[in-house]
Amino acid sequence: GRYPRTVSNENKSYAFWQEIIPERKQIYLSVRYKAEDGNWKTYKNFAGPFSYSGEIPELYSAAISSDGTVVVAALSSTAKISTFVSNDNCLTFKRYDFPVEKGSYIAPRVFVSKNDDFLLFCSVAKETTLGTKVAIQTHNFYLYGAVSSDGLNWSDFHQIFSGDKFNNSFSPVMASDLENDYLIFQTQYQAGDLITYHIYSSVSEDGGKKWKEPVLISGENSFEMKETDAMSYDNQLPFAFSYKDKIHVAWERNIPVTVRGSGTGLVGSAVAVEGGLMLETTAMNKILELMCRALDTKFGRYIVTCLPYRIALPIFLYILLH
Repeated sequence: GRYPRTVSNENKSYAFWQEIIPERKQIYLSVRYKAEDGNWKTYKNFAGPFSYSGEIPELYSAAISSDGTVVVAALSSTAKISTFVSNDNCLTFKRYDFPVEKGSYIAPRVFVSKNDDFLLFCSVAKETTLGTKVAIQTHNFYLYGAVSSDGLNWSDFHQIFSGDKFNNSFSPVMASDLENDYLIFQTQYQAGDLITYHIYSSVSEDGGKKWKEPVLISGENSFEMKETDAMSYDNQLPFAFSYKDKIHVAWERNIPVTVRGSGTGLVGSAVAVEGGLMLETTAMNKILELMCRALDTKFGRYIVTCLPYRIALPIFLYILLH
């Protein structure tokens, strides 16, 4: 299995994953949960097959409402989203197919709003013309969304933020407090020749039907050093959750790391760049484990695992075999 996900409410928890058949380039969805009698129930291949090419994609997400309705949203083709809805502990599923839109889709994500409705988000590629003298056809990704009370009857699948300001938007996640729903996503930022990705947040006060203008949350206020040029860093893959009626957001940030072993550092070679991190390795003076499985037969590559201060750090040891 690949790409496991869990969903829970106060009464039930379900674990989903993708079943891969590589020789056919097909993906199925399966689910498992713990029944009231204490036994685990597994329902394999309740949805699919879905065809893929290239690397194995993550093509689904899942959510559960307070009444136990389970909704699984999947990319059933490159330009079609399907939802699979169960009201009987995933014994059976009903399917709904969204109308096919022009463009390519990235795997949809489904969440439960503060009103206990289902909200679905997806990045959709639309053809765009650039340039005035010479027209260049390209594709930008825009966030689309829809709302449903039962997972089968959905509102119009529409672009959430109009215009091109928030083009190339990906990785939508959602969290709710007692009053509002919050949509967090990464989007492309461009200033002159500088192109980076940043994290934005939007608020809905009506259960996801309308969203306010997004605001930047990965700017200079997210750095301890205020003089840091925050817009020059790439940010991606946000994660959001609600705890004690507060919204917490975490994400990945591409920060330069300078690795330094022993040495005097008299000429500044051990100084991290502004806003970067210094990784000091002089305490890594023992080989604790040698995995004798060659990864590269030409150079005889092996993996050495060192565990200083209980932190596992893989180090590659290259051994030239004659």
